[in-house]
Amino acid sequence: MGGTGGPPFACNPLLLGLGPSAYVLRALGGVRTADLEHALLLLPFASALQLLAYLPEWLQRGETRSELACTVAVFLLRLHQAQLAGTPGARATLLRLRGTLRPRLQGLKETMGSNLAAVEILRRFYCV
Repeated sequence: MGGTGGPPFACNPLLLGLGPSAYVLRALGGVRTADLEHALLLLPFASALQLLAYLPEWLQRGETRSELACTVAVFLLRLHQAQLAGTPGARATLLRLRGTLRPRLQGLKETMGSNLAAVEILRRFYCV
């Protein structure tokens, strides 16, 4: 066996056996939609930057909570726009986020359009 020779990685029990990214997604999913913006407002900039770093991974995996990830991204980008522009280390995170956020938002927009068209067809069929 290769490797460092140390013991295998043990999950932190405080993370409920999840990896850091999955735990953060689970914690965000547990926040009520009405309280999400207030919770994000309380995050300091450094924590918001770490949260932004998780978002491309969630969007690439096609998480079922893509809407949540998109909402968090848009809100944090608007909230910390000036600080993000002035932080050189944020550039790589923002470029990765841009590459994954746009296609995911386009997919959500297309899904919403299809659903609205289907509802309109059903409304016409049953209301006529």
